[in-house]
Amino acid sequence: MKLNKNVFIPHRWVGLKGLTRFFIFLFYIPLIIFLYSGVQWVIALLTPAEKLAVYSAPIKQLWASAAVQSLLLLVLLAGVIALLRALGAIAKQTLKK
Repeated sequence: MKLNKNVFIPHRWVGLKGLTRFFIFLFYIPLIIFLYSGVQWVIALLTPAEKLAVYSAPIKQLWASAAVQSLLLLVLLAGVIALLRALGAIAKQTLKK
């Protein structure tokens, strides 16, 4: 029995459609974090400064940075999903020929 040297590449196990679904699933995790941190940031903006001074860290900056980081991760994952879908379309076209 001859062993294919490409069998150990992970995307061969799941397939392109499975990878696309996995990254779509991963897309929703930072989306939830973005929505939560965005709401918390707006609440922190509406909270009086005297009440925020009780905390030791700058709360507004923490929630804003969490929202920005999760938004950047959303853009990255959306790019990976678009790339995988483009690869899937190319694979379908080559199979039709």
